Amino acid sequence: MRSMRQRTTAISVITVVTLALAGAAALAAQDKDSAETVQARIVEKFKQTGLLLGNDIQAAVADKTVTLTGTTRNLFQKEQAGREAQGAAKGYKVVNTIVLAPSGLSPQQIAEAVMAAIENSPSYFIFDYVGLAATPEGVVTLKGWTTYPWSASDFVKIAQSQPGVRKVENEIQRILSGDSDQALRLQVARLIYIRPTTSSFSRMNAPVHILVQNNVVTLGGTVDREADIDAFERLVRYNTAASNVINFLRLRKKD
Repeated sequence: MRSMRQRTTAISVITVVTLALAGAAALAAQDKDSAETVQARIVEKFKQTGLLLGNDIQAAVADKTVTLTGTTRNLFQKEQAGREAQGAAKGYKVVNTIVLAPSGLSPQQIAEAVMAAIENSPSYFIFDYVGLAATPEGVVTLKGWTTYPWSASDFVKIAQSQPGVRKVENEIQRILSGDSDQALRLQVARLIYIRPTTSSFSRMNAPVHILVQNNVVTLGGTVDREADIDAFERLVRYNTAASNVINFLRLRKKD
């Protein structure tokens, strides 16, 4: 009996060891295959999202780490590449060392391009007001107020998509207006947008933006005629109960 139990125990030990070795070998093979599979999955994801068009991005997978190298045309594409890689390599660490292609743009050119893109965005509502500044290092700071909570994140993405932008600082706040401010901004909007020169604005993104805080009206955006810069200010100042009018309107650049 004892001999039989000893033989059974020995067989059981051998079986456990064999299964353990087989499992370790399978895991090693799985790790090797998964690295190759993950790399292929990342590249395929880049192709599907168009990230490889006009960009030079490589993904290396080793030791549960994905390293992204190469160049992209803008910051948004770099950030998107990191997100897509992370989604395709769950459980892996993603190291994003992608650099941005040089744009050769001045801070003023960068700021103008970002502002134009925001103003042409459907997310830029008539009662939003956004201003910005750009540094020689390509840091863009967004300031202002928005009506809807999601608009600020849209504006950040827009800024990241512009050449020359290397970092975006978001200082945009949500508008919290009282009843009197809301009534005043609606009154200002009616005054401006019923004018013959602005009647077509309803068929496009509103070029004149209206911010009302504590009974102070701020006008921003662009107009087609230089005379309208002062005309809109006078229209608001002498036809509403606004305590003050701050005028940041500017002449729209011709293409």
